[in-house]
Amino acid sequence: SGMVRMAESMSGVTCEECSAPAKTHGPGWIRTICKPCEEARDLARQKANEEYEFKKLLKEGNEQ
Repeated sequence: SGMVRMAESMSGVTCEECSAPAKTHGPGWIRTICKPCEEARDLARQKANEEYEFKKLLKEGNEQ
């Protein structure tokens, strides 16, 4: 239907997080995300990785 085609075409240019204009990124999972949301996601991922590494070091220290 026309509504489905319109939604499909909009999904390639609309941020999945905030609905702002965006670009599609890949490879792997293809995501449509704007630059500010991409940067926020990268910062959150970096923080989560740092917390994981910190907890891992704490655990290793407690095992010795």
